[in-house]
Amino acid sequence: MADEYDHMTVVDLKELMKERGLPVRNEQKREYLIKILCDNDQAARSPPPAHTEPTGGPKGLSFEWDFRKYQLQLEAEEREHKFKHELELDRMELETKHQCEELEAQCQHEKEQHEQEARKAQHQ
Repeated sequence: MADEYDHMTVVDLKELMKERGLPVRNEQKREYLIKILCDNDQAARSPPPAHTEPTGGPKGLSFEWDFRKYQLQLEAEEREHKFKHELELDRMELETKHQCEELEAQCQHEKEQHEQEARKAQHQ
């Protein structure tokens, strides 16, 4: 089943997923896209199982349930990605602030040394 997708580029795979109404994220790897499409093909071909995940609704909604689980997984991954990105930005900001403070301290120290040397030269 994956053979029919092996010749496709990542862009083509994402476009196909969009056409099928499947959520797409930029950082998804090719193998993962193919797996999702294969799962989607399988769900479309096979009859719904007699017992689906408990949804509180009628039976036969396994595809909808799987799709919703996939959406929730994507949302969780996006939140995690955003959180990691924010943490990295905070880390970079703190690092930059620390470097500025070090440079300011170094400049102040050099300024004091020059002033001391100037005073010594003046006294001589």
